[in-house]
Amino acid sequence: MNATRALAFCAGVFLLPPISSFGGPSLSPPVSSAETRLSAFPVGVPAPIDVSQDGELLLLFLPGEQGFELVDTRTGQQDIVSQTPHTGYFATISPDKKYVCFKDFQPADGRLLQVPVLYDIAQKKLVPLADPAPAAGNPVVSSCGQIAYTLGEQLIVLNPDLSRCLETDLGADANVLVFSPDGRRLAFSDPEEIVSWIDLDTGKRGTLPADSLRGYQPRFSPDSESLLARRSNGEITACRAGRSRNFGPAECAAWLDDDTVALVRKQVENFAVTRAQVEKRQLSDGSTSTLLTRKGDVAIALNASVMALNAEDGLSLADARTGLSRKLALPAQSLPTATPKVETAPAPKDVTPLGVTTNGSIVQLSPAPYVHQVYDTPDSLTGGYSCCNATAA
Repeated sequence: MNATRALAFCAGVFLLPPISSFGGPSLSPPVSSAETRLSAFPVGVPAPIDVSQDGELLLLFLPGEQGFELVDTRTGQQDIVSQTPHTGYFATISPDKKYVCFKDFQPADGRLLQVPVLYDIAQKKLVPLADPAPAAGNPVVSSCGQIAYTLGEQLIVLNPDLSRCLETDLGADANVLVFSPDGRRLAFSDPEEIVSWIDLDTGKRGTLPADSLRGYQPRFSPDSESLLARRSNGEITACRAGRSRNFGPAECAAWLDDDTVALVRKQVENFAVTRAQVEKRQLSDGSTSTLLTRKGDVAIALNASVMALNAEDGLSLADARTGLSRKLALPAQSLPTATPKVETAPAPKDVTPLGVTTNGSIVQLSPAPYVHQVYDTPDSLTGGYSCCNATAA
């Protein structure tokens, strides 16, 4: 998610209410039964992050957000990708199912530096794409095998053999990138949530008017001609050939076809999610229909073909066109000690251990671990930009 650096942390000293399962303070106001809001997922029920188009591979948070794993839904094989706490937001499975793409964190000089990483699924090893840096974006892979990521404001595009293809200055940090399905364009947004793209064949750039599409999580339609995006306030907008439409707030969204958007909405009553619903909306005429409804809270990841759902009664996959679902029989999750191999992990500088000092009235964590309140917290955290990150405590 993009945001100005000034939003990275809060400097005040204060007492926080209990921390949510995602590591952020629960600062949301009361909501009415008719209001649909974003809500943190219950402790102990890990949320799906991404699912392959054929439903065969699934990314799933580990319990307590202590990293995430790759699940083969056919065999039940579960492989740890990362055990870095809270790693996995915006992680994706490459179209060819060769890589898991994510951003890792490494401690160095009292800070958590960021590293764009590929996890080679066949070899079960990590492939860091760059040295640890103060700011890096989540890498993505195109249908042609090209790999893109950011270091600060620099966009780097690699060929499938990891040789460098393109490097250009975006003029702003971009944490989330997305390739068009045809692999020809790469979309991103700036801290003002203005969506732009770059044509990888010509190097030309385009920007959509702010009144037609804004957000930090752009997604192309299957024909690569339309875009949707999710704003920091949760609103989903979509745009195609001069036509734009605001679909209102949703937890996440995806194109089902070139005119149809699937939206995940949740209803809250008495501070608890009572219903999760996947709704279909048409960009052309705004018409609405319901694809799937479940009682209680359900964490959902979806694409044009399949939805992955996790609730207290278990994990399931559903057809994104019909809503028909089937349960997955997977072993109970635990926190394993094994970690994936690292191919050529750049060596970070000396690590400064976390220390606690006190003068009798002030307790100081030195150095405090860095968590970006916008980049590195989940979309389901209700406070938006108003939520101080957990390390502000």
